[in-house]
Amino acid sequence: MKKVLNLALLFLCMGVLAQDAALKARIEVLQAKAATYMFSKQMENGAWGVSMPGGGFRGGRGGGAPGVGGEGNPPGRPGFGDGKGPGGFGGRPGFGDGKGPGGFGGRPGGWKPGMAMANPAITSLAIIGLMDTTAGKTAEGKAKLDKALDYVVSCKQADRTIMEPRDRRTYPVYSTSICLLALAKANRPQDMSVIRAARDYLLSVDPTPEDSDVENPPSAGFGYGKRQRADLNNTAWVLEALAATDHLDREPFSKDPEKAKKAEIAWDKALAFITSCQNLAETNQSAWVKSAPAEDKGGFIYCPEDALRENADAQMLRSYGSMTYSGLKSLIYARVKPDDVRVVNAKEWIKRYYTLEENPGVGQAGYYYYLHTFGKCLGVLKMDTIVDAKGNSHDWRAELVEAAEKRQAPDGSWTNDKSGRWWENMTELATSYVLMALGNI
Repeated sequence: MKKVLNLALLFLCMGVLAQDAALKARIEVLQAKAATYMFSKQMENGAWGVSMPGGGFRGGRGGGAPGVGGEGNPPGRPGFGDGKGPGGFGGRPGFGDGKGPGGFGGRPGGWKPGMAMANPAITSLAIIGLMDTTAGKTAEGKAKLDKALDYVVSCKQADRTIMEPRDRRTYPVYSTSICLLALAKANRPQDMSVIRAARDYLLSVDPTPEDSDVENPPSAGFGYGKRQRADLNNTAWVLEALAATDHLDREPFSKDPEKAKKAEIAWDKALAFITSCQNLAETNQSAWVKSAPAEDKGGFIYCPEDALRENADAQMLRSYGSMTYSGLKSLIYARVKPDDVRVVNAKEWIKRYYTLEENPGVGQAGYYYYLHTFGKCLGVLKMDTIVDAKGNSHDWRAELVEAAEKRQAPDGSWTNDKSGRWWENMTELATSYVLMALGNI
């Protein structure tokens, strides 16, 4: 009998190994096609960037042309577009009409329709995704990724941020955190000073809003820049970057105990902010939780400040997939225990709304970012299967691969053609998200 049981166990193990090998082969096919596409779009300076199929970037924002508010914007500097056609994304009328001399729609000869503008954050997302592909591990692929990493390093600024200078007023925290993740993943010795500087910058960010009188808030998330409104998306990126480089402030990499202490304080404040984003009355007494739908218990929203506005609409109160996976992942990085009520209820939300057909709560908007947070979070949790609210068991890895297979274009890319929200109609961005998701399997 014992021999029979051992044989049965052996055959079971062989079957599991065969399934794993088959899934790995499918992933490699997806990655190979996507890597071919991405490397074909790499610029001469090693970067990837922002490219839209027409118009200028955000039309003509000022300079005599109607701007974001319709009128009243002062003339701005010459911009990235050629200023001739309708603005907006993809050529449709956008924030302005693109005719004025200033704003983002400016002088002829700048960023023309269909032309890409190098961007270190987009480049870093591509690097992270491509590093896990077979093509990215070849000698040729490594050389191309080294060139991309060199470009990212070249974007370091005197204030320790890593960003495109034209984005300095809006995206320093977002860009620096993503670039830090790419540099930390590559872990090149020559980049160590830039890595340390970027980490120090993120830990130095004063997250207190500009109109606040609070000097040292107990809850502090991160926004797109210093003293800008905190949101869960930026906070999750920063915490992932800090988690990836946490060892740098500890022995034997650092002899300064104050640095580790400073990092712990930042984590404690960020954890308080994450908790304020969760629809969970047991740990969050914010007024918006009382108004949120009961079926959203355990989920996460984008920004609690938005939810507290007098005119907050239902969408601001609604938890959705990518934010809930980001919130749960951040709880794990913050070393919150698995039996903590916040983790338990976030998992229950995930089971209740488990799907790979959409970004639950917002439909097709942000779908590919959802795939990334889905794969990253479940990988961090080390969950092999998920049992949904109906009792059905899901092999999330196989279902993620199937979702990617159904949507991959013949050229190997992915694009959100159902929703351009959050720039997912930009192919290089959407493709990077999927490569990152596949790399977590």
